[in-house]
Amino acid sequence: MSYWGWRPLIFAMFISVWVAGCSLTAESAPTLSPTFTPQITLTVRLREHTTPSVTPQIPLTATPQPDAPDETTISYTIRPADTLLGIALDFGVSIESLQAANGHIDPRNLQVGQQIVIPSEDTPPAVATMIPLQVAQPVCYETSTDSIVCMGQIYNTQKYTVRRVDIRVQLIGTDGLLLAERDTIIDQNMIPPGGSAPYSARFKADWQNYTTTASLRRADMMPEIHFVPLVVEDEIIQQADGRYSVSATLYNPSSYTTEPPRLILTLLDDSGQVVGYRAIGASSGLDPDERLVIQIEAISQVRDVKLSHTLYAEARLQG
Repeated sequence: MSYWGWRPLIFAMFISVWVAGCSLTAESAPTLSPTFTPQITLTVRLREHTTPSVTPQIPLTATPQPDAPDETTISYTIRPADTLLGIALDFGVSIESLQAANGHIDPRNLQVGQQIVIPSEDTPPAVATMIPLQVAQPVCYETSTDSIVCMGQIYNTQKYTVRRVDIRVQLIGTDGLLLAERDTIIDQNMIPPGGSAPYSARFKADWQNYTTTASLRRADMMPEIHFVPLVVEDEIIQQADGRYSVSATLYNPSSYTTEPPRLILTLLDDSGQVVGYRAIGASSGLDPDERLVIQIEAISQVRDVKLSHTLYAEARLQG
């Protein structure tokens, strides 16, 4: 082979090897790209998967359920001759829990009309019991203060004494819808067998057309005798300009000394409907077989009618 004979052959082989090397490099690139792409896709799928698992948890922590209202809490209005110990005995609560629930009051200076709270943890729910008492429906009267006062009576037809009598009075519009309602307790601590008690509810309203209804919400049997029904003697009546006054003597027939009595004077028209009443406390207690002269006055909501009355007196046992 001549000098130029083998040189072209070597040159041709070099060109072939170089072309083959370029081909291998170009073909290897597509195999690397698919390997990297699944890694990116996998990362995206993981983020999409975790998002739904977080979303349902948001309402559970952001919207907690509200506490259920305490239906056993009772608001009590201080009445004449009330003491903190007597109220605790009436509602079956300890004097300590009653004081703790009403830290703003002075036990030695209770004010008539003052509101206190009976601790709910010691108090049964204020719902209607199975004791069937007779509730006379109320009659309402307009007052000079742009309010309505509705009054009626409740009768104890049972053979045992009842206490904690709670009544609901409602005003119903001509369309049958409820206009207003108010829960009220009687001013007597108890109703003896065959006895009665007046009740009233006042509404700040000026409705002209409505009907009224009253229903018993609660009445408990008195398990122990904390009170003594006093005997009323020698009544003297004076009546003028809607004012009805009674002077009488209270007699303690029991063998127990009592605290100052509570007196309830109820005024009735000729149909037996309550037209006014008043509750007051006497100035002193009574020893066994002792008598006490008292005087009490009430104002009638109606004028120029023949009135009659009932005078009820009770006293808590001393101590």
